[in-house]
Amino acid sequence: MAQGRPSYSTEDIDVFKHEVCRAALRIISKHGLSTLSFRGLAKTLGCSHTRVHRYYSNKEALIRAVKDFAFGQFAEALESAVGDTEEPTDKMLQAGQAYFSFAHQDPEAFQVLFSGIDPVKRLETENERRAWRAISHPIAAAVADGKLTGDPDTLTHVFWSALHGITTLSLSGNIKKGTDINDVLLLMFAGLSRGHGPSE
Repeated sequence: MAQGRPSYSTEDIDVFKHEVCRAALRIISKHGLSTLSFRGLAKTLGCSHTRVHRYYSNKEALIRAVKDFAFGQFAEALESAVGDTEEPTDKMLQAGQAYFSFAHQDPEAFQVLFSGIDPVKRLETENERRAWRAISHPIAAAVADGKLTGDPDTLTHVFWSALHGITTLSLSGNIKKGTDINDVLLLMFAGLSRGHGPSE
């Protein structure tokens, strides 16, 4: 007698999807996007490729899910670092430190998000918006408080560009040995804050 598909609980499905996305991040970061396949993932996870297909209809859907998963991990790291801090400039620095730490603690996710290896660009998912809010809201609050001047969106890109530059230099081993990276981050935020602060 033929058996039907096994039944999985919602929790089982969520755990499996997490495992799929984590395995896909590892494959992409180590071997490139072109090596990602349903059969390869199934082999890594020890399951049938049809089970992976059950939740992701095609490779594009899989990539989008993997990138959204990475954004979720990224957003959670930024939000946790900021916590209940009220001072906007403190939030800016804490988010920046968390950004740097996340890139080094989860380089697989960071690479998928920011290395341009994914043909799927903006997802416009809640996880992506959460990550953007964690970076942009402290800067918008600093503008509202009169501690920064200018367009909040433009300023977010200015701070983000500088932060991302330091982060990628560190990831590629191009920060001089013995340099205290937190000192670098503090000086960067202080300098940009002065440069974009109110005129005296």
